[in-house]
Amino acid sequence: MKSVKVAVIGGGAAGVGVGVTLKHFGFDDYVVLEKDEIGSSFLQWPEEMRMITPSFQANQFGIKDLNAVTLNTSPGFTLQTEHPTGPQYADYLKDVAAFHELPVAEGVDIQEIEKKDGKFVLEASDEVVKADYVIWACGEAQHPNKEAFPGARHCMHNIEADSWKEFSEGRGEAFVIGGYESGLDAAINLSRNGVEVTVIDGERPWARDHVDPSVSVSPYTMERFMQEADNGRIELLKEDVEEVRRTGDGYIVETECEEFISDSRPVAATGFKGSTSETDLFGHENGSPVLTEKDESTETEGLFLVGPELKHGEAIFCFIYKFRKRFPVVVEEIARREGRDVEEAVEKYREVGMYLDDLEECCEDICRC
Repeated sequence: MKSVKVAVIGGGAAGVGVGVTLKHFGFDDYVVLEKDEIGSSFLQWPEEMRMITPSFQANQFGIKDLNAVTLNTSPGFTLQTEHPTGPQYADYLKDVAAFHELPVAEGVDIQEIEKKDGKFVLEASDEVVKADYVIWACGEAQHPNKEAFPGARHCMHNIEADSWKEFSEGRGEAFVIGGYESGLDAAINLSRNGVEVTVIDGERPWARDHVDPSVSVSPYTMERFMQEADNGRIELLKEDVEEVRRTGDGYIVETECEEFISDSRPVAATGFKGSTSETDLFGHENGSPVLTEKDESTETEGLFLVGPELKHGEAIFCFIYKFRKRFPVVVEEIARREGRDVEEAVEKYREVGMYLDDLEECCEDICRC
């Protein structure tokens, strides 16, 4: 049995980022547990998918690369690309982990977590880890939402596509259910391969006018969509899907107003359930984990959350450049409980804009034109 002060579960952007933060705050008695390999969720992306937030090197001007997970790195500089692919970003995370010599244990799939006598016991198939604190950094990509509507199981979730080019072969048309980032991205790539695409979403996310990019479609996606829309192969349909059914060799997509028959398996761009939904260690409200102002579970003391599931009221932290600002908040809280001096480390993160403890600040409407 291995015993550590802090166990980080997950070796993606959140796990690697908070792992480096622990080191910056003076921790050496911790482990990052990853069930596959570092960046494995990014390795699942379709071949054509890219980061929608741009990567660029501007550290020398005090502006962090939006996709960086640590203080002094830049995926844009490292990878020499503005919008990295999933595998490229996984390489960046592996480079960061290697450079900082993070104590990462790959191939450790945690089967059960319980708290006994004030300590967490994490059980894997062939290993048991005990920890005083746990930082949950499991991400979302491993948990596609296949229950968004009746018959969603008949659809292919967008994260399951190895390549949109391969998916397009032999298809004249396709239905994409969900019109936010991943839905439009699927439609763009299908259209580029000559497929007639119908995107169905009753909430019309493509038309939202909101200053928060976690709510409205990104400029990167909208620019590509507008370019592809000129080809006339994408139709946007403002209707709710009520059911998808199999019929013979095809599928029926039933909306509130009509039925569509398709030879092709529909694509469900319906997001993710989130990893915390599969444990009772977190309470949930409106589909999001309930946390303290320090991102600690209200159900389990000593259990903290980092990553894209993080949400506080109207503040949504689903992008890397958002949730990375909470790494030092979580680590600072653990350090203070352990009686550590944290002022120098906190100031270092504050200076470069990677420390956010005022949750009201990130909800202000500051866009005027």
